[in-house]
Amino acid sequence: MPHNSIAPLTDSANILPVVPESLPTTPGYELNTNSYFDGAGTNSYFDLASTKGLVSARPPIPPAQRPLSTSFESRRLGGASHKVEGGMTLDDPPRNKWRVISVVLWSVSAGLSDAAPGALLPTIEKYYNISYSVVSLIWLANAIGFIIIAVICPKMEPLLGKRKMTSGGCLALVVMYALVSPGYKFPLVVVGFFFGGLGLATCLSQQNIFLSKFERSSQYLGYFHGGYGLGACVGPLIATGMIDSGVKWHLFYLILLGMSMFNFWNMWFAFKGADDDLKPWDNWEPKAHSPTSENPGEDDGKYTMLEETLGFTETLRQHEGVQEPKEESMLKVSLKNSRTWLLAFFVLFYQGAEVSMGGWVVTFLEVYRGGEASSTGYVSSGFWGGLTIGRLFLTTNIHKFLGAKRGVTIMIIGAIVTTVLGWVIPILIVEAVAVSFAGIFIGPIYPLMITIAVRILPRKIQVISLTIMTAFGSSGGALFPFLVGLVSQYAGAFVCMPFVIGLLTCTCIIWFLLPNPDRPRVTNFVQRVW
Repeated sequence: MPHNSIAPLTDSANILPVVPESLPTTPGYELNTNSYFDGAGTNSYFDLASTKGLVSARPPIPPAQRPLSTSFESRRLGGASHKVEGGMTLDDPPRNKWRVISVVLWSVSAGLSDAAPGALLPTIEKYYNISYSVVSLIWLANAIGFIIIAVICPKMEPLLGKRKMTSGGCLALVVMYALVSPGYKFPLVVVGFFFGGLGLATCLSQQNIFLSKFERSSQYLGYFHGGYGLGACVGPLIATGMIDSGVKWHLFYLILLGMSMFNFWNMWFAFKGADDDLKPWDNWEPKAHSPTSENPGEDDGKYTMLEETLGFTETLRQHEGVQEPKEESMLKVSLKNSRTWLLAFFVLFYQGAEVSMGGWVVTFLEVYRGGEASSTGYVSSGFWGGLTIGRLFLTTNIHKFLGAKRGVTIMIIGAIVTTVLGWVIPILIVEAVAVSFAGIFIGPIYPLMITIAVRILPRKIQVISLTIMTAFGSSGGALFPFLVGLVSQYAGAFVCMPFVIGLLTCTCIIWFLLPNPDRPRVTNFVQRVW
């Protein structure tokens, strides 16, 4: 449900899949370092200065030394040896227009799939006569699928290629819906959600990488996220309408089964020849620029010795020497980086809060507040609709006028306040409005956080670190909804809101610990936060 600062990307053959935001949230920002600001800037590839503990920027490559762009035909004949100056367009390579359309259509079905469980949860519990803790296993199975793909994807992609990976992800989703739609025993449904995790992780990783290579990547990722958001808003409406009309819950997945079969063949033909004609962009590196820095024409930020106190500059020393780490050691280097873990836990708590709210708010209103099933199901659509509006329409302006660091701080506080209001005011309509506003505040947090992440992570480990981060997010999107169900079994459904408030508070604390690249100098904690 949709459900989006610029940095270089590494070889796509070594890119692990994007795992989060899929349980359920708008995907697509992890590997796109140009999500909300498409402008030329300077290269944010840092060297440590020899004095005063500062990190200074290496000057950008002079225009005369930059490679000239080449035609599609010459790149095709020359293969990977031809480097490109700019990103892809809809016409270069020629099949890109079809590919973008197919990716957006897939995102609509992904939004439908991810948003539906929240509205269907009470019905599933009654249908199988199972408890909150047992029904929560669907999220756990989904996350396991994501984690498995995160581990094996680096070995799979060189063997299968872009076309087979993308189509294979769609095929795994076909298996999921084929298992869930008949309404057989619950263990089979759990297995189906496991295949759903495999399929979503595979497709998301390939599509995020593909869209991030466009010259105007924010525009096409906007279409992608808009399609995802549309599906996430419509999904609960369709599911609730079917339940109100007496249609069995599992028949909703027949719609998704048909869409996934279409997506499989559409992707198969759209990405024909993708391994060859997309190859010149495998190592394309967009330039970094901070729209909110106090000196926009200069490099993004110099950090003081405060960085040293949190152990942040050691990994920069490791990466900026003459002898760079070998490719196979990048995972170890990334795991030793403090920023990787701060970002990972940030996303863990963030997605835990997001999915817990979207997945359990209907049960909270129906069981704890005594709401009618015919009306509470639409609150889930309100939440995901608010999240989509916030992500698509607020993120750009926040990034432009406030900056990502300040913007995320304000959004987290706003989300906490509206969630508290939805918890303490026992009026259904007020709670529904508060939940929708919570979605609006939660929406921009993730893409804004990514624009910070790609500026504070060392270049060579960005993709691996972001993959670790999103894998944690997927785990949070399964673990915390599962814990909400487990605790609700014994304490009551009211625990949903306190859980969300606590998780958002944890994200706020971690956010304060991360550096602020929007300032050229950081000398105190307030500047680090604001």
